[in-house]
Amino acid sequence: MAAVGTQGGDEDQGDTRLPEDVYLGRWLAITAVLFAASALAFALKLRRVRRAAHADEERPAPGNDAP
Repeated sequence: MAAVGTQGGDEDQGDTRLPEDVYLGRWLAITAVLFAASALAFALKLRRVRRAAHADEERPAPGNDAP
């Protein structure tokens, strides 16, 4: 079994038949996509919370209705 981060030979390719240097690029791409998805989800939630807070500020306080 090859150690993580080592450059193995052809015998270390296993069932995938891909060289180990391919995995770094793919791992970075997958990590970037997941980070972007997380940032988007956070931005959408933050926008929703801010809109809800803004809507609460615009409502009159209970009992202060105009006649």
